[in-house]
Amino acid sequence: MEESFSGYCRAIDAARLVLCEGSGGEWDIDCNFENCDYAHSCPIGRQIAALLEREGGDPPWPSSAILRMSLAVIVVMYSLHFLQVRRPHGCGQ
Repeated sequence: MEESFSGYCRAIDAARLVLCEGSGGEWDIDCNFENCDYAHSCPIGRQIAALLEREGGDPPWPSSAILRMSLAVIVVMYSLHFLQVRRPHGCGQ
């Protein structure tokens, strides 16, 4: 099976045509989709992720629900770190 997607590629800052060839559940994608820092926000990356999901695979990044939950945990941890009660210098030493 062969699919092609075109659109703006943020990694190269230009229009791009990406060819995806699938066989036996394995996909050969002629861009750096699996390691791309922008794959989750890239128009082509979203099309590739939809293809992989449609064909029974998983995209290489977590779902948006997991990302939101992770962000919430980070915010709570950050808040706890800065809201903890600190002893004034010289007390209790």
